Amino acid sequence: MYDVVIIGSGPAGYSAALRAGQLGFKTALVDRGPVGGMCVNWGCVPMISFMESARLFRRLKDSDMLGITGIDYSRVGLDLKKVVLRASAVAGEVRAAVTAMLKRLAVDIIAGEAGITDAETVVAGGRILKTSFVLIGTGSVPLPFNPDPALRKALGGAEIVELKNLFGRTDMKESLAVWGGTPSALEIAQFFALSGRRVVLLYPEEGFSAGMDRDVLSGLLPVLEKDGVRFMPVGEYLKNP
Repeated sequence: MYDVVIIGSGPAGYSAALRAGQLGFKTALVDRGPVGGMCVNWGCVPMISFMESARLFRRLKDSDMLGITGIDYSRVGLDLKKVVLRASAVAGEVRAAVTAMLKRLAVDIIAGEAGITDAETVVAGGRILKTSFVLIGTGSVPLPFNPDPALRKALGGAEIVELKNLFGRTDMKESLAVWGGTPSALEIAQFFALSGRRVVLLYPEEGFSAGMDRDVLSGLLPVLEKDGVRFMPVGEYLKNP
């Protein structure tokens, strides 16, 4: 019998599990994917590593104006394969650290898809878990990108890469369109622009995510434009791809 079963091992789920363990509650943490969820494995953590590489690359390319000499700028490049390997390693280190903390607090980590059968029962990983409380922290996943025929035509048959698969790629094209009005879309667009690629960020006609602070956004967009990101509502892109 558990005091609490937590479904979802992203930042919300594992933080709750850590606190429950600290309070002495018998706790189970259930997830069908790796510990850390989207943020640790495919989002925030690897993206920070990506951005560190991209910013250093841009600084090296611009170092002449800072009075730094002796660098053959024509040979300065960004090896995407190494960037991806480092980001994966960083994500792995964070995932391992979170897992170790959970185990030290005797939190049971159960791999599998969870199902709630009643107020006191969760089925996961082939086990029936009885519990006093259930906490759902499953977060969200990106909607599949299914462009309408007009947008598909404007994209010219370009390959579509979803966020979860991005960090395993080492062969991205020199010209990219990033779809979305979310913080993740902005980060991805900035990374590829800083790495020297041509990037246009296509956002819905209704604008950027409602959850984004308007004041922050008004200061951020000019910075990204300076980094080389073009912003275009999808309707305008359809007229002039």
